[in-house]
Amino acid sequence: MTSVQTQLIPVGFAPDSPYASWTKKFREASDRMEAVYNHERHLEALDRFGPHTKHWLRFTPDDSLRSAAKRHRRAIEDIEAGDLTDDAKGRRLRLTRARLHDVECEQEFRQTLTETWQAREDGTHSITGYHGRGGLDAVINHGATPPSYPLAVLLDRLNSLRGEPTVFDWSKSEATA
Repeated sequence: MTSVQTQLIPVGFAPDSPYASWTKKFREASDRMEAVYNHERHLEALDRFGPHTKHWLRFTPDDSLRSAAKRHRRAIEDIEAGDLTDDAKGRRLRLTRARLHDVECEQEFRQTLTETWQAREDGTHSITGYHGRGGLDAVINHGATPPSYPLAVLLDRLNSLRGEPTVFDWSKSEATA
């Protein structure tokens, strides 16, 4: 006799999660409320940290970051080749390198969140929805909605406060928390 292995079927939530105990109608209503919440958080972030602020990179779409990095690399090449003018003090080159560094740091930050928390640009901002579906296990094994980058940072910070494993070193920020 052969043994039958059961495979996990992605359903968008863990079978033992609170979300699983709800009726289909209740889950649909919850999903609609979460979509509104996510949209409102996105608009709020754009207003507070949009392109007119010094934190514009934090909420720039992933595709725009890739384009900005490519644009800055090309500008550096053009300046170094003499095809793009710079002043005698090399200000344009320094500024472009600094901007490229900022973009690359943000990309690396997001990559870390993606690799550890499965975070995505279009992930949920709702910690209740995320945990209600079963958290990280549900994301990995059941196709649940992953956290957004800001939510992944919050989850990592909460792990730090609980003394659980974290991705980032939160001990340096204790004085400002």
